[in-house]
Amino acid sequence: MFVCDHRFKQGPDGGIYTPGYYPYSVWERYLAVWDEVTILASVEHVSAAEVQRLNLSSGPRVQFAFYPRISANFLRADDRRLRADLPGLLSEHHSCIARLPATFASLAIRQAQSMGTRVGAEVVSHVFDGISAEEKIISKVYAFYEYFRMRRDIRPLKNVLYVTDGFLQDKYPTIGNRYSASNVNLKEVVGEDASTICSRMNPGRPVIGMIGGFQKKYKGHHFLVAAVEKLKREQGLSVQLQLVGEGDSSRTAALVRELSLESEVEIVGGLSGGDAVNRWLDTLDLYVQPSLQEGLPRALIEAMGRGLPSLGFITGGIPELLTPDALIKVGDVDALARAMHRGVTDRSWREKAAAHSLSRSSRYLARNIQIERERFYRGIYTS
Repeated sequence: MFVCDHRFKQGPDGGIYTPGYYPYSVWERYLAVWDEVTILASVEHVSAAEVQRLNLSSGPRVQFAFYPRISANFLRADDRRLRADLPGLLSEHHSCIARLPATFASLAIRQAQSMGTRVGAEVVSHVFDGISAEEKIISKVYAFYEYFRMRRDIRPLKNVLYVTDGFLQDKYPTIGNRYSASNVNLKEVVGEDASTICSRMNPGRPVIGMIGGFQKKYKGHHFLVAAVEKLKREQGLSVQLQLVGEGDSSRTAALVRELSLESEVEIVGGLSGGDAVNRWLDTLDLYVQPSLQEGLPRALIEAMGRGLPSLGFITGGIPELLTPDALIKVGDVDALARAMHRGVTDRSWREKAAAHSLSRSSRYLARNIQIERERFYRGIYTS
């Protein structure tokens, strides 16, 4: 049983879909070890038109068990149904893998341990940074609670997989076996050299891109929009910023209007992943990941796999991917604007950054990562 906090989409045809995070190919990783996989998560119903933009997640030997999302507060009353059903669900499965941070996953870990069920965890981000980025004081207090709860959940586990090389391992140590494997599914690295890639600058305005769900404020869209305004106002450099991501973009759109950047910023919305994302990435001149919180961002690795010069904030596992001159202090819009200016005007820097992207991203090719993943899966299976 795989437990996560993802909200899947169910179409009128009964199929289960995803904006790109959990296509059926992800479940095939687990099916290489287990005969069947049940996904415990939440769901919402969508129209046939929306399904066209999504990836199919359901398929052979994959089942789903859906529960209402649990609110983020100390006094949870909306988890009673899940708590009541977990013993039965776990008793029907050989093993449980919990992807953290997620309330569903925390409940599953504790229940599995109490029953003696084989259980392991996949740690994909630092829960404290994501929650504490919210403006409400209660969110900042709650961030400490969730951080220490997640540390408590992970420490006694026999098998834990981290998407970073060191950052998340330090935050959430375990007394058991540690594995390191990104959750990216990079099929290939673009077969061109850095000079060729950088020679294809867009005529006229440079194009800068970012991928991140709009419902998550910690993705940092507002920093990137503010940096575009600063470039235009202070340096007279007009760029086109394209923002890809699912969710309600009204807050970002309002900021774009407030700064009079309607001709500079395009909210693209969601893409179906895979080839569609690669085609879009190939139209960019620079990729930026201005997140307040990350594990090891898949979108950044995918951009690097296309040979894109890339920038990012110093948070989570991003410093494991980029060189020091491509890193910016979290929230420093002035420094971000300067780095973006260099990123689209300095040909020498662009070629060095593109070469680094190609070299570094090759480590995350699916065929290499899957070897470590299967070591983790078999560690759980035989525990």
